[in-house]
Formats: sequence, C-alpha cells, structure tokens
Amino acid sequence: VDRVTHIRERRFLHPDGSSGDLARVACQRAIEDSGVDPAEIGMFIMATFTTKNIYPGEETKLVQELGMGNAATFYLTAGCAGSVYAMHIANSFLRSGFYRHVLVCGTEHLTHVTDMRDPVTAILFGDGAGAAVLSRRDEPGSGGIVQRCVLGSNYVTGNIHMDNSNVPPLSKTGMVNGA
Repeated sequence: VDRVTHIRERRFLHPDGSSGDLARVACQRAIEDSGVDPAEIGMFIMATFTTKNIYPGEETKLVQELGMGNAATFYLTAGCAGSVYAMHIANSFLRSGFYRHVLVCGTEHLTHVTDMRDPVTAILFGDGAGAAVLSRRDEPGSGGIVQRCVLGSNYVTGNIHMDNSNVPPLSKTGMVNGA
C-alpha cells in the first residue's frame, strides 16, 4: 500500500491506446449489466479531457460500435469531476422525459498527458474508465441514484499542470505557444 496516496494499484494503457479504447470496454460492460437494449439508449456522454480525436470524436464512433443507433452524444471536458457533471446532465435529461436511458462514461488516459518525471503529479495518476446506464423510472417516489447534485469549482493556479496534445498551451501573453 502506498503510504502517501493510499492508492493500491495504478493501471497504464499502452501509449498507442486512447481513452476511447478504455471507454469501449467500460461501456460494453455497463450496457450488458443494465439489460438495456443499446438501441434504446438515447444519449451517450463521454467525460474526458484526454481524447485522441476531437473531431470526429471517439464518442461518435462508440455510439455506432456499441449499437446505440443515432443516440445523441458529446464529450464533456471537466477533468476529475467530469463523471459527476455527466451524471447530473444525464439526470436532467431523464427527469425532463427527453430520454429514457442515458449512457455515461468517465475515461482518462492520464499517463499520456502526465509528466511522469514529476513526483508530485505522477504518483497520483493512471489510466481507467467507468460507465453506467442511467434510466428513468416513472413510478412515484423513485428518485433513483442521482437525488441531488451540488456543482461548483475552486480553481487554484499552480496546483496541477498537464499537457493535452489536442489543446496547445497558452503562453503568459495568452497567445498559443509557437504562434
């Protein structure tokens, strides 16, 4: 057991892999476990900031590969809190009656963007994905798993720095580095 972080295990994806590869497995398992026909899933939200392709996104390919037909889909880029935000958004669509089933996946390929020479951040991050199918129930009093969400942010400059190959870093002048 790591005495500093209490993390017992970290997983590392092959460098050529992607967060979409991790998501594929997690989503397949979530769909199977839910018993929901993939064609009945109306929306897929993939929470990640380590996507390999922004346009067309990996989430678009996954909709087709997993048999979700023409499900609406988008990336949600919110870092560590992405899955929580995605579940809140899914809950809102379910409660509105717009969709009956929404697939949510949080996935990150953090070893791709973490400076592994930096002991402060490298010790914390690995690669992984988790997914769930959220469904609307029409019975009275069935609040489900997402009862209430409290969302907010508290950004502190200098806490953790990562490079994402999809987004060029900004210089102190606000210009894209190298431009």
